[in-house]
Amino acid sequence: MNPHIKKAFRQAVRTSGVRPTRVLEVGGKTDDRSILRFPELAAAELTCLNVEEQPARRDAPPDEPIPLVIGNANHMEMFEGDAFDIVVSNAMLEHDPCFWSSVAEMRRVLRPGGLLFIGVPGFIPVTFDDGTSTRTYRFHGGQDFWRFSDMAVSTQFFAGFDDVHVEAILDPPRIVGHGRKPKAAPE
Repeated sequence: MNPHIKKAFRQAVRTSGVRPTRVLEVGGKTDDRSILRFPELAAAELTCLNVEEQPARRDAPPDEPIPLVIGNANHMEMFEGDAFDIVVSNAMLEHDPCFWSSVAEMRRVLRPGGLLFIGVPGFIPVTFDDGTSTRTYRFHGGQDFWRFSDMAVSTQFFAGFDDVHVEAILDPPRIVGHGRKPKAAPE
């Protein structure tokens, strides 16, 4: 994972005030590349969801395996609603032909007050933009369907969320965003 994306995620967790007990990475890895291995999450129960088995790597930490659930992010019926304090997905939604279903499921399984963090390839206007030009993250093989604007991430992925922050980083651009699911209204 790119160090700038790591930094953005770690800062989002630190400044959110969320002290996670359960964390879900959607479309992640279970080896040393996993976001779930970050020290800010060390005390939490960790779960990784992916559509396929993760190949073992020689440099994977064998002493602390991360549980892997095989399943489709469009249908996360294996998890109850409001189950996770943090839900994170990086470099996955562009490969999902029905990404909106996965985003809806991430929102469903995130508890009120919890932190959602999403990183996706993006497009942003170039400096000489006349309304017809953008810088776009490159196609990177396999099923690679989507690119997202910062506005789409802000208004669609985090609609109705609190403390939303979305930014374009890197060149070509990656759009990273995070926000907190609103706490339930008092009865």
